[in-house]
Amino acid sequence: MLINLYPWKMPRLNILSFAEQEGFDNPRELSGEERKIHFRINSSVSSFLKSIRKPENKLVFALTLYHFKISKKFFAFAAFNIKDIKYVSHLLQLDNLKGKKSNLGSKVFHKYKEQIAEYLGYQTFDQKAKVLLYSKTYKLAMQYVKPKVIFNDCIELLLEQKIEIPKYNTIRAIIIEALQEYKNSLLNILEKKLTVEIKEWLDELLLFDIDKSVYKLTLLKGFYQSVKPKEIRFNTSDFITLQEKHDKLQSIIKELPINARGIEYFATTVIKSDVFRIKRRM
Repeated sequence: MLINLYPWKMPRLNILSFAEQEGFDNPRELSGEERKIHFRINSSVSSFLKSIRKPENKLVFALTLYHFKISKKFFAFAAFNIKDIKYVSHLLQLDNLKGKKSNLGSKVFHKYKEQIAEYLGYQTFDQKAKVLLYSKTYKLAMQYVKPKVIFNDCIELLLEQKIEIPKYNTIRAIIIEALQEYKNSLLNILEKKLTVEIKEWLDELLLFDIDKSVYKLTLLKGFYQSVKPKEIRFNTSDFITLQEKHDKLQSIIKELPINARGIEYFATTVIKSDVFRIKRRM
């Protein structure tokens, strides 16, 4: 069977642990002193609140504003800590609303987000921001940067550009799409450039050598440390084999959008994996 080079689906990629995801997608828990620092009313905030008729909406707006200033993220009212709700309710002299649920519509909430972002000199996360993150992620994918590093770089980019930080899954989906697209670009080139002959001798590496009771690829992954003539001959023979295969593939490798780190990544994967696992990836 020839090597299958058609694009594969990426396995489920969890960049952050469950606990990290929860922390990322929810408001930071504040101490009493931090509430005093962050939850304050100035003339601009008062102006916004005066334009809002419903008391419960005033509370939502204020909490949304305060937490966006802290994290550069927008949260649904249900995500806010009850202590924050009580504190801001008292600050706005709306003590009768403590703990009350919000029935704020999505259109009104979207309006609030736009107002808050503009007031603080930020942009809401939109299609342009998605394109920006995708471009950043794709470039990092070509450099074989680890997903968590890519994730953190995306956050830094949003902060630099003064753009709202979206939910974890939004960023994760963009990263997965970029990684998949990059891998597909490699596979598409290989599918066009690898001849049937080359595929066949690559397949031969996965054949089992009955005489030596080992796969041919496994033999090439080993290296004799001894200086005995016999072991030296084995090493020399393996190097010649690898050199021949390298020479045949060199022109194809040059056409791939891949750097030395990428080649090292795939080489390390092959070295660390047994043949059974390599076959499963095909």
